[in-house]
Amino acid sequence: MKSLPILVYKLGGASVRDPEALRNVLHLLEHRPPHHHLVLVVSAMGKTTNGLEALLRFSDPNDPACQRAWRQVYDFHANIVTTLFPEPELLLRKMDTLLTEALDWLEQRNRLDFDFLYDQVVSLGEQVSTLILADWLELNKIPVAWFDARQLIRTDATWREAKVNWSGTAHLVRRHLAPLFSRPMAPLVLTQGFIGATVEGKTTTLGREGSDYSAAILSYCLEAKGMTIWKDVQGVLNGDPKEFEAPELLPELSYQDAIEMAYFGATVMHPKTLQPLHDACIPLEVKSFVQPNAPGTHVSSRTKSPAKPCYIVKRRQALLTIFQDDFRFATEGLLSEALQLLQEHRVKVHMVQNSALRVELCVEGESHRLDSLAEQAVAKGWNFTMHKPMILITVYQAGDLKQEPKLRGMGQLRMEQRNANTWRLLFEEEV
Repeated sequence: MKSLPILVYKLGGASVRDPEALRNVLHLLEHRPPHHHLVLVVSAMGKTTNGLEALLRFSDPNDPACQRAWRQVYDFHANIVTTLFPEPELLLRKMDTLLTEALDWLEQRNRLDFDFLYDQVVSLGEQVSTLILADWLELNKIPVAWFDARQLIRTDATWREAKVNWSGTAHLVRRHLAPLFSRPMAPLVLTQGFIGATVEGKTTTLGREGSDYSAAILSYCLEAKGMTIWKDVQGVLNGDPKEFEAPELLPELSYQDAIEMAYFGATVMHPKTLQPLHDACIPLEVKSFVQPNAPGTHVSSRTKSPAKPCYIVKRRQALLTIFQDDFRFATEGLLSEALQLLQEHRVKVHMVQNSALRVELCVEGESHRLDSLAEQAVAKGWNFTMHKPMILITVYQAGDLKQEPKLRGMGQLRMEQRNANTWRLLFEEEV
């Protein structure tokens, strides 16, 4: 399928957030290994996803507040383009046409499912970022083959959390990319993270921060030699530097430890990233785009578990409490019914506890589906309460817990679980 080994680089929003970051991309490419084909999978620039999500609060695209929110997104990108390009007019027109699609979709808001609308609007961030980056690389004499990820990654129609059709995706990747990689002097391939498409051509997204997963999907289908996630930190740390003082670099991680940490909420990679890499034995590097020659973190099957505790913080959680007045034991149907209801509403559950009569669940607190879930729970005759915001702390490989006094002081403790190597605490978050 390929004449030279393939590497897949994933560039997150911070690595393309401003003119200086785009200049740094050129520096990264100068240091790539020789005699390899390269695929770049790119996120939306900076906080563009948040900006596009903000548009979805408006029912009328002609609302002056909506127009101002749209203008902020446009001006952010226009500033990058006018700073970098000596003749930016054509690119600005392309960008304007693309971003105006967001307002066109909002015109149809009342006729569309919200999750479908979300995918059509928010996916524009990745499309704009790769449009700009492709022209920037060409301006700097780097040959680029730009591909629409919707021509490569086939999914079902589960809007906002699309499930990958692996056989369909593998077929598309081979059809579109194999001819390119059959040539020794193939151009750099540039595509979007986070997005895919159904068989009917409807845009889907793979879940928040899903660009890592996109890169892993392509790595798997291309039988890549390796994948690298470029971050604004030096690699995977044993704690978020925004939450803990002087966290330490983890030089190595196994696939299992990396997926556990991602599942618990470590933001350095998307939870689904590791399975396709593990299945194809593709090593993963997590490195700093600020210091590309620094070692970073190596993830593979040939590493040991971390020798130090890893502290993972998930904010904006919710605590749900459910019980019934008939004194029916929680394990006699209530627990399974509650979990089924959460699954139907696609609300992610992070921790579960039950007593004789009561079920308590820690779930994602920002889900727009929680209100409808609460209404249905009450309609079932359940006593239902919801407390938020909560903060969930997970200590993975909990051994020498030097941070325990600080953790105990996070706030009022509402739930706690501990097993041989994991300790989880749920606190009321101060607002």
